[in-house]
Amino acid sequence: MDPSYPATPARLSPGTRLWRSLILWRGIALLAVIAALVLAVLRPHPVAGPDLVAVLEPTQAAPPASPGASRLIFTVALYPDGSVALRPLSTRKPPKGKVWQLWAIAPSERPVAVGLIHAGKPTRLGPGDVPGSLRHAHVLIAVSVEPPKGSASGLPTGPMVFTGPLLRLR
Repeated sequence: MDPSYPATPARLSPGTRLWRSLILWRGIALLAVIAALVLAVLRPHPVAGPDLVAVLEPTQAAPPASPGASRLIFTVALYPDGSVALRPLSTRKPPKGKVWQLWAIAPSERPVAVGLIHAGKPTRLGPGDVPGSLRHAHVLIAVSVEPPKGSASGLPTGPMVFTGPLLRLR
């Protein structure tokens, strides 16, 4: 017999016995399988991205920008559910006492009011704000300068200061 190994097993400490326990490792494996199944069933589903986007740039009628400012002013995203997200890329604001109003303009058609823009922060518009007939590529998205509550006539009363065409992503 080898003298380095005792003939009878030495008493193991409770911590060592726990780590060597088959029941412990089976329990941990069972919990991991349950957690994986729960995550697979309850995982958040990816949010659909926009179908159409536009990047609006200043027109000749736009107020002058500060030196070195980006020419890009807004991004506009139209989502499959019909909602619209507009994000400013600039700190430009409408003239004092005026607001910016968003329009959709199909080729050879009259502008359709989409909504008012919150200056300097993202704007979210509802699913019905852009008619289905205007939810396709090459429709022009424009921003005009309007009175505080927007155009009362249903048509732009001030100059179109930013424009960009809708482009299809999918």
